[in-house]
Amino acid sequence: MGSPILQRLRAVPPVLACLAALLLAPHSRAELAVPDVADLTRIDQFTRPEPQDAVTATYILRTWPHATLGEAYVIVTDHNEPAYLGALDKLAAFHRGSVLQVADLGALRGSSAERAGLAAELLRRRPRFVALAPKAGSFTENMLLGFWSVLGTLGSDQQLPVFPGILAAPDAEAFQALVRRSIAYHPQARGDIRPFAMAQVLGPRPYGMRSLQKVRILGQVFGRWGRPVNSLVVLEASAVRLGVEVSLELGQWKTAATTDGPVSSIPSEARPALDAATLLVLFGHGSPGTECSLRVSAFRDVPMAGKIVMSGDCYSAAPLLQARGSPGNAPDSALAIDPESFAMLAARNGAVVVYAHMHENQGFPFLYPVLENCLNGLTVGEAYQRLINAILALRHHVPRQLAAPDRSTPERPGDDANDLLYIIIGDPALQPFAGLAPEAPAR
Repeated sequence: MGSPILQRLRAVPPVLACLAALLLAPHSRAELAVPDVADLTRIDQFTRPEPQDAVTATYILRTWPHATLGEAYVIVTDHNEPAYLGALDKLAAFHRGSVLQVADLGALRGSSAERAGLAAELLRRRPRFVALAPKAGSFTENMLLGFWSVLGTLGSDQQLPVFPGILAAPDAEAFQALVRRSIAYHPQARGDIRPFAMAQVLGPRPYGMRSLQKVRILGQVFGRWGRPVNSLVVLEASAVRLGVEVSLELGQWKTAATTDGPVSSIPSEARPALDAATLLVLFGHGSPGTECSLRVSAFRDVPMAGKIVMSGDCYSAAPLLQARGSPGNAPDSALAIDPESFAMLAARNGAVVVYAHMHENQGFPFLYPVLENCLNGLTVGEAYQRLINAILALRHHVPRQLAAPDRSTPERPGDDANDLLYIIIGDPALQPFAGLAPEAPAR
């Protein structure tokens, strides 16, 4: 069962847990075993991972279906510029839905009046899908928690009774393109999907090899459908110093960081497969401005038109900051969407769906069920709803308590709300895949 310290890791803030796991995990130069995804523990409020599985993140969050208020499609926005409103009107017309304009989504968490007004209007319209389209300055952690607070109070069970999605891009041109792609998109059939995965190796210990293990797991999943997973392995500077070697499989490439910092470019030999991919999945440890030990700028010229992009890296939806303090000390305004965010760059480059997180996140255990539900044919919104509802139950969150006292600038959320800061950019009614596999039964 592991040491008592390891058993308590899940109660430690993510960054400290990562450091503790790195120090406490047993030393091994071998790659981690690659289990069948069907054998991984599905965790919820009643079932927790084994200590060693917690260290290597080799488990999956259990999700489940939940009914919606009705069948309508509603876009909630505080945009007031014609370039944005025109695009939203087209999307609403495509779905036979409506646009609900509010004054300031950025004030949602700190204003009970704003929350009550939005909740009343949503109850009146009885939506199935709710697309949130915030202005750049409104898209903060506080806004997202305020949004969950509103949606979680529309029913009686502390769960979201709608399928949500976020419509966001770095500028009006990219925003309009996102809407056009959403309207024109057709679900990827089995023969159309071309997966590309990225992994980061930190060192020889189990914790340092865990994202490579997840790429191997994806290889098994898609291999069953005859769809090979091309991939890139990035050796972090710490792994290079320790002389870590990685055996490459067919369709896999590697690159290595140096003491000068993250890798600044993607190897040219990997680019054809990456450019042609329709699904990009990243596993690693990120920071503002980096993805899997790659500078975000390394992706600047990577075409992502029509791609489904899913990042399990921390800070994949955070902007690049010149000087960032700890998450608890950074100003809330620092989390507004920014072209230097990996998520925003992916949206600018043509991605139709982007899964990411504003801060530290759980990586594979929370990413995989979203991918799995999309592969089973669910819409973006339903996959997002299942993720957030599972987190609400797992962490025993009460949606009303996610709101802040009435004030113009509420305090930044604490670590207890960090797991709710996942974002999925994309039309909530969009179906990414044409149901590649039957829905797996709950385990």
